[in-house]
Amino acid sequence: MNFLKSMNWTKKINIFILIIFLILFNEITLEFFDPKPPLSKSAVLIIRLIDIFFIILFLFFGEKVIKKINKDVLIIIFISFLLLFSLNVVFVYFSPQIIKFLPQDIVREISPCYRTIFHNLNFPKNQNKKVEVVFGDSFSEGYGDEFLESDEEYGIFNKAIKHDKNIFIFGRGGHGSIFTVLEYKRCSYLLEKFTSLEDFKKNIDGVTFVFYEGNDLNNNLREIKKKPNNLIYYTRFYLPIFDYGRAKIYSLILNLKNNIKNENNNFKNSKNTISPYPISNSGISLKIFPQAAALELSQKEFNLSIAALESSIYEIKRLIPNTKDFKFLYIPSVASSYEFEGVLKTQSYKNKEFYITTGDKNKKSSIKLRKIVAEIAQDHGWKFCDSTSDLISITKMGQAVHGPKDWKHL
Repeated sequence: MNFLKSMNWTKKINIFILIIFLILFNEITLEFFDPKPPLSKSAVLIIRLIDIFFIILFLFFGEKVIKKINKDVLIIIFISFLLLFSLNVVFVYFSPQIIKFLPQDIVREISPCYRTIFHNLNFPKNQNKKVEVVFGDSFSEGYGDEFLESDEEYGIFNKAIKHDKNIFIFGRGGHGSIFTVLEYKRCSYLLEKFTSLEDFKKNIDGVTFVFYEGNDLNNNLREIKKKPNNLIYYTRFYLPIFDYGRAKIYSLILNLKNNIKNENNNFKNSKNTISPYPISNSGISLKIFPQAAALELSQKEFNLSIAALESSIYEIKRLIPNTKDFKFLYIPSVASSYEFEGVLKTQSYKNKEFYITTGDKNKKSSIKLRKIVAEIAQDHGWKFCDSTSDLISITKMGQAVHGPKDWKHL
């Protein structure tokens, strides 16, 4: 450790930056390798021990490494990091002004907190307008074909410019009711504390909660067990430029992995020309095993997840006490948006290729779930809106309300 005392300030700073980078890389790695189900405690411990090993190894053998590095190279690296850090600071502060001018590819990859105001085509010119706060999952955020095609007007709230309110969306893809509330707590704090955004909470005039029948209850069960990683969340927000670079590298690796997997699957299925996916009574051929009305949940899991939903909408009213306009939008699962007879193969959440049920069972489960959710929402003072019948009235006529690219979203 004596080599640290003999170093000049440039080398010490570079060592410090490298150690911080290794620690952050470790945490980000844990986030990426935290699929469903979450990593076990022993797996997390092993990954962190490996990280600590490399840090200790560098501290003991760093002198030999640094002596081989040219002084000019160290200076260039340091200045580059300093410039990138400065750009991050500027980006974070002025993000409400510049987020609209960025390509969607960038907005998708950096911290999702920046997407909160992305739908506001008239923001931030009218910061004093009344605010509508939206909670939910990918439906609230606008996933679907328009999103995949980078359409500027994608999503349920894509016409915000025509509204008399600013729309702040705290719904995120893959979130259940627990994490969308957490997103509001963390993201609203960051936006108000570290960006040029003025205090928008005083202007909140309405709240919309978007509930998706297909997987919100399953996501609630996952979120009950998963502890949120605040270090990763805040780091991604503070360092969006570094985060984008990290995301593109990870995306490249993931695409290579998926291409290899798809080639193998295409070889195995080359002789199978018959589609295994369901066809609705009106002749609509789906391109996936559709998500259904929480059919795989046990009664215990169902009750636990419903309790989490009720707790979340109660918490929202506690966090936003100065408005009386609370709206609850119910979106049916893909399977519940069409009519099926007989055997129905749906998406499985139990690591199976598909889950076998019937059209009648899914319909009954959907009706039961809608009734329960409606009672909970209305008991807590939310206006309940069920979109199921409207969607079915369209699909009955042979018109699909999903696809043709994204068959999981409208």
